[in-house]
Amino acid sequence: MEQVKVPSNYKWIALGITTLGALMFAIDATVVVLAVPAIMAELHSNLIIMVWVIMAYIFMSTVLLLALGRVADIYGRVRLYNLGFVVFTLGSAFCGLVQTDLQLVAARIVQGIGGAMLLVNSLAIITEVFPPRQRGTAMGINSLVFGAGGVIGPVVGGLILAITTWRWIFLINIPIGIIGTTLSYRYLRELSVRHGRETLDVVGTATFSFGLLCLLLAFTQGIELGFEAPIILALFGLFVVSMAFFLFWERRSESPALDLGLFRNRLYDFSVVAASLQSLAIFA
Repeated sequence: MEQVKVPSNYKWIALGITTLGALMFAIDATVVVLAVPAIMAELHSNLIIMVWVIMAYIFMSTVLLLALGRVADIYGRVRLYNLGFVVFTLGSAFCGLVQTDLQLVAARIVQGIGGAMLLVNSLAIITEVFPPRQRGTAMGINSLVFGAGGVIGPVVGGLILAITTWRWIFLINIPIGIIGTTLSYRYLRELSVRHGRETLDVVGTATFSFGLLCLLLAFTQGIELGFEAPIILALFGLFVVSMAFFLFWERRSESPALDLGLFRNRLYDFSVVAASLQSLAIFA
């Protein structure tokens, strides 16, 4: 990848825009928690569906991190980050306009896809823009804001519920998303010229996603059916088998979704790993 020169202040512009995306992602991961009773009542839903309203978002943003990291390598990190703002904003609009609980789950999936694009590429852009001596500080600022977003999400949700309906928990993202999209398209630009030699590891990505889906289903359905139920034990077994096959495949793939050999390199770029930890830390 051939590097492109940029003005010295560009890195701080990039940090501000990418941190806005990380903040939006973090807030929407937890903002819906206090609204669950109101959503259940209006949409005539149940607790299991409400669990999926919360988890569909984080699930999509987690399982897509590896795939989107590779897609960004192929098509450009800034391009995918810009698209993430658009998808996230559209998903938020759908969330605020749904008429059924299943529509809300589907809308949260769309929102999670956009959030994944924002999250994985925000750290990747920071890593690309900042020199090594400032990279830790920049990623620290981004992570601090991300963590704060997860904490203030329920507070923001509570304030909105005190003033208006739960739908504005999502609709409020529309003007913020439009601002973020405008800033991103106007100021961010690709710093690397990509030559199109990268390919997407479909098998590895699908195996990883399937394994995490089995794990999530096992935990959510285990609450209702019991963790000793055959179907739940089968789901745990599928998770273990999927992850084992994923590791086996990644060691032999020519273009792995996750190059395991990189973990032996002390200079490894931890942007994707850090993004994964960020997305999971909200629920720790």
